[in-house]
Amino acid sequence: RNFSLLAGSLNRVDADSTGGSGGLIDISQAQTTVSIGDETSTAIGAGASVTARDVVLVEARVDNTADARARVNTGGLGANADTNATTTVTGLTTTDVGNSATLGGRDVTVRARVVDVDTKADADSVATAAGADSDAASTVTTNSTAELTIGSAAITGSDRLELAARHNRLLTESEANATTNGVGGDTDATATN
Repeated sequence: RNFSLLAGSLNRVDADSTGGSGGLIDISQAQTTVSIGDETSTAIGAGASVTARDVVLVEARVDNTADARARVNTGGLGANADTNATTTVTGLTTTDVGNSATLGGRDVTVRARVVDVDTKADADSVATAAGADSDAASTVTTNSTAELTIGSAAITGSDRLELAARHNRLLTESEANATTNGVGGDTDATATN
């Protein structure tokens, strides 16, 4: 009655690093790096024949969430606070229907779908001292591809036919905050997205 071929991938990564202390001369660092690399695919082979009375679903589906946070709060006579947060997501989501394949049913869906890509990097540095230096850098890199390839196939849906390669949601956020409290301080914050 129904036919489903589904490949799914759910990836979650969340990491925090924290640094800080107090002293006459204080140098504190925090660095967080997270990454997801994913390849998810489904395929109907060349010459295959799939017929269902009702629903045919062929789908590669991916959901990725990555979050990196780095925080430092330091103080002293001379203090340096340095944070770096990096998040990288790389994904390839593919669905292939081979040459001479046939798919048929009442409701037919063939797709490569990225349900969600949610990537964040947050770096926060605070240095309190005379001559303090506070640096914060955050970087988000996202490269996600959804791809549907159909050879010389026959695909029919008597009521409904969906052929799609898509991203439902893509959210990227990079935030860097650096604060220096004191005389003669230096503050640098860089966010790359």
